[in-house]
Amino acid sequence: MSIDPIKYLDLVKELQKFYPTYDIHLHPIEIFSNSDSYVQNKSNSGIFHLDSRPYISPRNDSLYKIDLSTEVDISLNTNPRIIKLLNRMAYNHSGPVVFGNHLQLAGLDKALLLPVAQEHEDLRGKMKNIAAMFKGDRRFFMATSVPNPVRNDELVSYLIEDKNRFDVIAQKIHPNITNIDTASRNGKIRIERLIQASAEVGLPVIIHTGLSFIPSIGQKRNTAIADFFDINIPKSVAVIFAHGGCFGHSAAEIESSILPKLKLVLKKHSNTYIDISGLELPALTKLIDAVDLRRIIFGSDGLYVAPAAILLKLIASIKTSGKDLEQCLIHILSKNPARHLFREAVSNNINDPQNRSNSEASEVDLKIEG
Repeated sequence: MSIDPIKYLDLVKELQKFYPTYDIHLHPIEIFSNSDSYVQNKSNSGIFHLDSRPYISPRNDSLYKIDLSTEVDISLNTNPRIIKLLNRMAYNHSGPVVFGNHLQLAGLDKALLLPVAQEHEDLRGKMKNIAAMFKGDRRFFMATSVPNPVRNDELVSYLIEDKNRFDVIAQKIHPNITNIDTASRNGKIRIERLIQASAEVGLPVIIHTGLSFIPSIGQKRNTAIADFFDINIPKSVAVIFAHGGCFGHSAAEIESSILPKLKLVLKKHSNTYIDISGLELPALTKLIDAVDLRRIIFGSDGLYVAPAAILLKLIASIKTSGKDLEQCLIHILSKNPARHLFREAVSNNINDPQNRSNSEASEVDLKIEG
């Protein structure tokens, strides 16, 4: 499918005048190595680097290289050397300038930073460093992630402490990296306790679902969306299934197995949602067709993938589906994340394109067609 990236990002920036826009899935440091040995740039305090390679900001011309093919291979690459190299390249630089440039290019206002706890590590040293890097920049919010050594009876106090120390607004759970087997009884109990603790503390939960290749063990792990059907999820907390269960799976697997099970999970648990982070067009198109608009939230999986790239793939998938592009973007980029994660009201004021006269609104609508 061919779309003009500048034209459609300009559309997002037009909507941005009336609606705050969000990315709920950015990793501030590389999650498999969890390296945070960044040094502050001497000439720009908002840039941090791992080595001496210069920082190059994302540019408009890179958007024309984004693959919008429905035939792209979406199965998980499992070459450890390639994965390690690509991850290192993506995360050579971090900080508010680096991430802010990506937000600006995509037309996004605010973002949630998702650290991920390794199986046995104490994440708080890294949380402290991440908080220091992004300190004072009100575009960025932090989540926390709980390592396995924290016992179930300590979870509430652990989350309260992180809420107080780092002002976190959500909990990130990555079962594949933290090594929680969601298909096992003990794994289900651990996930239930993590979600219950978040509910008690008032933190929404974002859970990785789908495949991951874990370089440290040279193997894939999977967190299947079906595992959450019989997990107890309190109604008082929003739970977002990152990647909609699709990450790393083939289009055939998504069609035949994952989507039917995702629908059952979403139907049973009315306070659950999906984000679309890291997905290619074949998976995105199937999710947009299958899932209620009110249950989808924008996340990019940056910096593994540029936020603008995922946004353009989202736009292409919406256009393929034939759904109303403006309404989809308003909900996925703004209303849904504001309501379920950022706890902000998205006002319907007189400047809202939905509330203006037909002649005024058509000025926005014209930019959406084509």
